[in-house]
Order: sequence, then C-alpha cells, then structure tokens
Amino acid sequence: MLLVGVAIAFVPVGGFIVWLLGVPLCFAAFALGILGAAKGKTLAGVLLILASMTAGPVAFAIVPMVSLQAKFQRDQLERNEKLHHC
Repeated sequence: MLLVGVAIAFVPVGGFIVWLLGVPLCFAAFALGILGAAKGKTLAGVLLILASMTAGPVAFAIVPMVSLQAKFQRDQLERNEKLHHC
C-alpha cells in the first residue's frame, strides 16, 4: 500500500495528490502493523509500524518534490533545444 502511494508520487504534478493520501495510507499501514503484531507476526508488524512512522512520511514529502524538479529540468532542456534549432 505504501509502495503504491510512493510510486504514484513519482508522477510529476499529479504526484502532489499523494500528500493528501499519504496520511490515511500511513495510518492504515500503522493500524495493520498493530494488527499483525497482535496476531503473532511480531517482526512483520513492528517493521510495518516503523515504515509507516518513518519511511512513509519521508517518501511522501520528498518524492513529489524530486519528481517535480525532474519535470522542470526536462522542460528547460526542451526549451533550450527549441532555441538552438531555430
């Protein structure tokens, strides 16, 4: 679930929508981690809890900015190519 959200965040501009989805996704992963730990899958539950508290928020904060920066760089290269071809 978190990986899908992070993958969507790589889409330039549209990836910013993931900021709105990031909190519910991290909350759901946290709840599933608690549920997994309670059902006897302690290691998997703890890893999911840690991922939902650390890796998820960091990824949802950084990935859209990186993808948008890449889009701006591509646009700049296209503008430079058009100027040189004219």
